[in-house]
Amino acid sequence: MATKGQKNPNAGRKVFDGKDENLVIQKLEQAWAFDCTDAEAASYADISKAALCEYLKRKPEIAERRAALKERPVLFARKSVIDAINSGDARIALAYLERKRRDEFATKTEHVAQVTADVDLSGVSTDTLKKVQALLDENTKPAGS
Repeated sequence: MATKGQKNPNAGRKVFDGKDENLVIQKLEQAWAFDCTDAEAASYADISKAALCEYLKRKPEIAERRAALKERPVLFARKSVIDAINSGDARIALAYLERKRRDEFATKTEHVAQVTADVDLSGVSTDTLKKVQALLDENTKPAGS
């Protein structure tokens, strides 16, 4: 018991409103391992997002654990892709290359747009108009010309 002038270490609001801290952390870790957002993890652990944010500020080791757990699904997915490639799945291999080596393997799509506008060019010199036309001609040449 705290004496006069000393702070009572048990005073104030309980962590997670008195819920079992170990159980809350276990649920948070389960959610983070599925790459859940903090809001989703807090909901799953039946705590407020504000309580979670405060807890993470006070416990940086838990914040580090969260970051590591949230990477797991990406690592498992990456392993699945590599396993599929290693087993000879050409469709997955091509999809992988299209994303990893876009310049070489991605399907390129060229979009062309035609814009028409009425513009008053009566105050523009002939020399300027010729320069603009040359730029337009240069930028509208077919690829490879």
